[in-house]
Amino acid sequence: MSSIERQDRQITLAELSVAVVLVALLAAMSIPSFLELRLSARVSEATTNLAALTTAEEAYFVEYQMYVGRGIQSPSGAATPDTRPWPSTAPDFDTLGFSPEGDVYFVYAATVAGTAYSLGARGDLDGRGEPSDFGYIKIDPRGNDAGDPFGGGCVGGVFDPENPDRPLPGTVGPCGQHDGGNDF
Repeated sequence: MSSIERQDRQITLAELSVAVVLVALLAAMSIPSFLELRLSARVSEATTNLAALTTAEEAYFVEYQMYVGRGIQSPSGAATPDTRPWPSTAPDFDTLGFSPEGDVYFVYAATVAGTAYSLGARGDLDGRGEPSDFGYIKIDPRGNDAGDPFGGGCVGGVFDPENPDRPLPGTVGPCGQHDGGNDF
């Protein structure tokens, strides 16, 4: 053997504890960011699909001089925190030629009153049973709307953070101040 003796070094309990604490701190710092990104992705499903539905409604109106919407929800049932498949038959949406890509987190509905229409998306983003509503409200020339498809707070327009007391029509967005917010 050489003159330098080999020393076996073992990890002490204190060193192991420090490593565990550091890993826990890193995890604690990254989890809120992950949850925020997940929430943002779910919200973008609703806003993207509502924008596509708005385009489909306007294109249908140009062709047939009427909007489509009887308040039939697709997929049917209450909002859940899990994805579910889009139904093979979705009456209002089939008429418009709309079908989202893949499974959806939100339930969608459309209502019509003359030349006004309302589109809605309702989802349970955090699994606590409190729905988040998003919508698009088209006002007719007399200033009337078609109401909120889900009977919530999206009457007259979506939530306007710059003017919270006045709904904002003609824009896709959350129906209320806390819709789509981070409840985690």
